[in-house]
Amino acid sequence: MSRILLTFALLCLSVVTWSDTRLVYSGQPVTITLPVGEEIRVVFPEPVSIDIPSDLLKNLEATQANPSVAYFKALETATPGRLIVQSENQERVYLIDMEAVEDAPTADYVIENPSLVAKTKQTGSEPAALDNPFQIELTRYAAQSLYGPVRLAPQNRAIEQVPVPAPQVADLIRSRNGESFYYRPVAAWRGWGHYLTAVEVINRSPLKISLDPRLVRGDFDSIAFQHTWLGPKGTLEDRTTVYLISDNPLPQAVGGLSYGQ
Repeated sequence: MSRILLTFALLCLSVVTWSDTRLVYSGQPVTITLPVGEEIRVVFPEPVSIDIPSDLLKNLEATQANPSVAYFKALETATPGRLIVQSENQERVYLIDMEAVEDAPTADYVIENPSLVAKTKQTGSEPAALDNPFQIELTRYAAQSLYGPVRLAPQNRAIEQVPVPAPQVADLIRSRNGESFYYRPVAAWRGWGHYLTAVEVINRSPLKISLDPRLVRGDFDSIAFQHTWLGPKGTLEDRTTVYLISDNPLPQAVGGLSYGQ
């Protein structure tokens, strides 16, 4: 296909992925829980130097891959010990209570600092050059707007929010095994001459379903699911969001000529 089909994994080309646990630092210590024997990545919002107390180092392997990323592995369970992390310019200090638990989930961490985000929101006379294809920039912007903390809402002068399409959406995903869905547009944006519509997809069948962008009907430049599968109807996992990028607003794109494979 000549169109671009994006799974959400494509959005994870940068250091931060959507499986990361995000911690907002506001001056109070934050806690990081390590699973025993598993290496965990911690991403800081700026270049830092890390001071690890000697008693904590006895049970901890630590590697600083670059000034903003460190890896930690706990060798055995341990009660919280405090790390003092200082920004390279010595303007900020991050206090981190690190503990190790045998059955803790294996998840990387991203520490966010709202004061730094506020500085990056200052705009110049021209929009910044794109670091990624516009499909990735639009989809990441939409996902952060819907699921990120309000205080860290993204800002981009090239993207504007537009009215949400009418709630009626055609049968967007072709059925393979008798599954059925309910669709609800939740938000829409426009940027770089294209439209992005976020549509909630709810499983109405008793089946666990793998979501395939190639089964989405319509003339779309990009299709990205927030999650790659849905649980059966009535479970906590029975819904997700699909991000659809098109040349035209959603009603026209759904009725377009391209209908998957």
